[in-house]
Parts: sequence; C-alpha cells; structure tokens
Amino acid sequence: IERVFVREDFRRAYFNEIGAIDYTSDALEIYTEAFLSLIDVELIRRRNFSLVVDYSHGLASDTLSDILTYLNVDVLPLNARMDEAKLAMLEAEFAENRTRMAKIVNVLGADLGIQFDVGGEKIFLVDKRGRVLEDEIGAALLTELTLFSMPGRAIAAPINTSSIFDTIADWHGGRVVRIRRSFHSLMSAAGMEDVLLVTDGGGNFIFPDFHPSIDGLMASVRLLEYLASRELSVAEVVDYLPHTHTARTSVSCPWSDKGMVMRRLNQQYAGPNVEKIDGLKIHVNAQDWIHVLPNPEKPFFELFAEAENQQQADKLVTEFRAQIESYMNGG
Repeated sequence: IERVFVREDFRRAYFNEIGAIDYTSDALEIYTEAFLSLIDVELIRRRNFSLVVDYSHGLASDTLSDILTYLNVDVLPLNARMDEAKLAMLEAEFAENRTRMAKIVNVLGADLGIQFDVGGEKIFLVDKRGRVLEDEIGAALLTELTLFSMPGRAIAAPINTSSIFDTIADWHGGRVVRIRRSFHSLMSAAGMEDVLLVTDGGGNFIFPDFHPSIDGLMASVRLLEYLASRELSVAEVVDYLPHTHTARTSVSCPWSDKGMVMRRLNQQYAGPNVEKIDGLKIHVNAQDWIHVLPNPEKPFFELFAEAENQQQADKLVTEFRAQIESYMNGG
C-alpha cells in the first residue's frame, strides 16, 4: 500500500464517486452495551473489588470509570484527567508511575492495581502485595484464568514468548497457537477458530468474542470476572504459576548484513528443532531455546532465550550475540 501511495500509481476517484465519512453520535453507548453483554455483571458486583487504576492521562478514563461504577468496583483513579501534553509519555515516567501505583495498592490494601497506556490498549498489573508483575507473567495470569474458565480451547501468542503458556494450556487440555510478533498477526489470530485469547506477552490482549482488536478495558474487566469466579486474588494465582528463566538482548547489524547473517544461521541451524514462523527459533534441547529475529524497522537483531535456569538463558543470548558479531566480522 505504501509503495503504491508513494508512486501515486492509482486511479483518482471521480468527483461523483467521492463518498462521505459519517460519525455515529452514540458510539460510546453502543460500545458499553456490547461490552456489558459479555460480562457476568452480578458476579463482579457481588465481589466488591477495590482497585487502584492509573489511566496515564489517556483515553480509557471516561469509558472505564463509568463501567467500573456500574460494576460496583471501588476505584482510586490516578492520572485520570485527559492531558494532550502527555499523550506521549517517556518510558521512565511511565515506569515511575507504575512504582508509585504499587506503593499505593500496598498501603490501601486494594485487590490489585491496573495501569493503562495512553491509548487504553495495554495493561500492566500490580498484585495486592504491591508486586509489579512482569509483562509475560501478567499475560500468563490471564491465560490461566481464561483457560480455567473454558478448558480445551486455544490461545494465541508470538513464537518468542515463554513456554509458560504451553504449560498452562496443557493443564487445561488446551493448546497454544504460535504466531508472528506483529499487530497484524495478533488481529489475524483473533479470527482463528477456537481461539479464546490472543496476547503478545507484553500487555496487549484481544478477546475475539468481543472484537478482533486490542482492548485494555475488556482485558481488565475480564480479569475481574475470572478472579470473582475463582474467588482468588491475583497474588494467589501468580504464586502457583510455573517459574520461567528468560533473557533477551539486541545486536546492532547494518541493513546490508542482515540477509547474510540470516543465511548463515539458516545454513548452520537446520532440521526439525528449528521453527521459522518469524525469524529463527532454535530448540537447543527439550527446555532451552533461542529466538533470533531481525528487527523489521531498525538495524539490529533481537535475541530471546528461555532455559532451565537463568544462567543458561543468559549464556544462550551471549553465545548467539557473539556468533552474529563473528558473521559480521567475516568469521
């Protein structure tokens, strides 16, 4: 599409073919009605949740605050005022706000804390003990709760996410559909048969029964619904999830060398222990793997590893980083 646009290699529309853009006046009401129709409202109301929610001065505050009030959820809102000057927040400020939210959750004894990105799409979680959950643990939490409520179904996650998702799926007779690490792949997976949940392991969630797009509001309320059904806290569920040992790093690589590096890796690592869904995922043994992914937008490779222990995971990314640098230096 971009290539056709830049070349202007398309026919212009005639004047009488130009359409109009209409905006519905009750979009929020339509969204909220469809949203609540998929939620067990009474179950959440009976639970009387207490939350701390950081809206990051973004778009989610108006809509979600009304939904949570309707669900009888006691909320302490943070950064709830829309601020156009903060629609792009620095990563350090975002992390600082999350740490502050964790302290407030712990002091107030709230059930959990939820932080949204500015767009209201990603969510980041804090349990009642004030522990900030790593992104992948938050995704594993929702995976466990979702498959517990509807066993035997599938979830979709990128090829470079931890095997914790496979373990959880096995617990409930489900399966994990491995996909490419891109928004297009996430949304495409939402259209697959039998998929209950799509996650990127980094705070983005899609519940296909609602709509095939990332929606932090639905992810947050589904989390409350599943917790109410289980009569457990976030902390209690996280405590019994499998432990993972992962490592990641990046390797700078000129655009001109990317193809050569991938060819060398493909030549050296071939066989049934290699997956090529997105980049190369090399299974070293039954537990350990390394994923090599050329960044599609920037001149570097991304390396992700998982192993039986942290030392081995760190060792894998260090070894493959050195190997890629050796290729670039003519080795």
